[in-house]
Amino acid sequence: GERMELARRVHRRGAGHEKLDVLAGQWAVTLTGHRANPAETLEVGQGSATIRWTMGRRFLAWELELDVDGTPHHVSGFLGYDVLVQEYQALWISELTTGMSLARGDGDPEGRGIVLQVRPTQEGEIAGAKSLLKVHDRDHFVIESLGLDASGREDLVQRASYTRTGLKP
Repeated sequence: GERMELARRVHRRGAGHEKLDVLAGQWAVTLTGHRANPAETLEVGQGSATIRWTMGRRFLAWELELDVDGTPHHVSGFLGYDVLVQEYQALWISELTTGMSLARGDGDPEGRGIVLQVRPTQEGEIAGAKSLLKVHDRDHFVIESLGLDASGREDLVQRASYTRTGLKP
């Protein structure tokens, strides 16, 4: 009744969601690893991703299949925009882990990018891991994983490069 209508009005899709529209589709993915020397780039894996809207176009459901060093690897996740706290939120799960990666952040995918920061969920978990999602054009985007080097400076650890292979699902 009345409470459901209020929830619908408060949680309407907005500009934050519309900025994610460009990510929906079929993608080829190349995963590269990076070392302290930027010239040392190595290909870690290749695969494909399907990214589609779900839950009334409020969340992007992400299904990623990668071949990493000859081993199949599956990652699932969701990316959305919370209109109440005005931030992007992501949840990722993988066959290689038992925990869920939860990240929050802000930005503009077609501007400086969306900066997502992992928040520790339990004592001892690594805090401060960051990812930058940046759209280059309608058919290309990257997600860069950043870590801290020995001096505490942010450094590129891994890059997932996405190239569109199909129209929006």
